[in-house]
Amino acid sequence: MELMAYGRVLVRWWFLIVIPVALGVGAVIYRERQAAPTSTSYSTVIRFSAAQTAREMTGERGELQDVWLASELSVKALITWVQTSTFKDQVAARLAEDGLTVNLNALGVASDHERSVGQIFLSYPDGADLAQIAAAALEVLQQDSAAYFPQLGETPSVTILDDIQITAAPPPIASRVEPILLMGVAGLGGLALAILAATLDRTLYNRDDVERLGLRVIASVPRD
Repeated sequence: MELMAYGRVLVRWWFLIVIPVALGVGAVIYRERQAAPTSTSYSTVIRFSAAQTAREMTGERGELQDVWLASELSVKALITWVQTSTFKDQVAARLAEDGLTVNLNALGVASDHERSVGQIFLSYPDGADLAQIAAAALEVLQQDSAAYFPQLGETPSVTILDDIQITAAPPPIASRVEPILLMGVAGLGGLALAILAATLDRTLYNRDDVERLGLRVIASVPRD
């Protein structure tokens, strides 16, 4: 019986539910048309290894564990340097030689490592520019690191493990979820209005409405 009562409320006051939903749809469409286009961010990940040869190591022992330890320490040093301003400046200088000016404030640089493999994470608003930035970063990593870490030797062995792959970052989750939340709020608001209207309405529509008042129905006249 309760479900039937709720069903009659929905049928009787359906327009109070539709109106907020329609307004919500209109608001979503309006905001989509008026909103300024969001800037898409592009990113890439570069993995590399770095090491000294066994002959360059102190003592010339060349033991296997010493080689791997030196490689891991070299990678740690390089990924720390990647996050400094000098690395960005070196990359910007190389790009300037090619006629490309980079907004260093918009360039995102992060790094990490897993034992002897380092990772560089680059992000930038322009995908084509990011490809050039990544190429310049690789050159700086391979050719300029000795100037900052002379202990690596004159020609440190830095090997790039990945090709440059530029990917577009997905739009922020807030922009994707917001229309759904707005429509949900509009639907709940319309349902609340329908329930409120049914509560305040004192009109008797059927037998059940009369019996809810505590009155006994003696007879009823068929609608036909």
